[in-house]
Amino acid sequence: DASMVEAAGGTIAIVDGDPANLKVTYPEDLAVAEALRSGRHG
Repeated sequence: DASMVEAAGGTIAIVDGDPANLKVTYPEDLAVAEALRSGRHG
């Protein structure tokens, strides 16, 4: 994605993110997201 923006003349920046903002790709990721949402993390 970044290379497409650069090719179009755009600027790329790296910024700090929130660890709770996770990508849900696999069923295990969904379990983690549900635990975070319900407060069962830890």
